[in-house]
This record gives sequence, C-alpha cells and structure tokens, in this order.
Amino acid sequence: MCHAEIIWPDGPVEKRGAAGIDSVQALQLAFGIVGVELLTSDKPVYFVERDDDLGLPVLGSFVDKVAERKARYEGK
Repeated sequence: MCHAEIIWPDGPVEKRGAAGIDSVQALQLAFGIVGVELLTSDKPVYFVERDDDLGLPVLGSFVDKVAERKARYEGK
C-alpha cells in the first residue's frame, strides 16, 4: 500500500492510498491518483506553465478530463 497526501495551501489535506501487487505498482498507481487529483482540480495547479501536465502519469480513464482542463486553461 502506498499512501499519498495532497496538502492544499488554502484548504484541507486530501489523503489517498493505492494498493498494488507489489510496492512498485502501488507507487505507480499512487502517482496516477495524485496526477488525476491535481490535474482535474478546480484550482490552477501547474509547475511552470498554466497548461503543463506536471510530469505525472494519468490513469487511462481520466485522459479526457485532463484534456478538458488543458483546453480550459489554454482559453485564458
């Protein structure tokens, strides 16, 4: 099990966990969960540019949501 926390500057701490068949898979899944949480949040989360992908993997079922986010920030 790999535990992950997102500490928002102005809000609560979000705790997540990911379980895999081994520790490497659990870590990969946790990165994917954190990536989805950050990239689909209503808050602008970015590393350098507003439309960057943070370099985190995105779980396959959320690729469309991440594309929507990118389109939303490209329009601003």
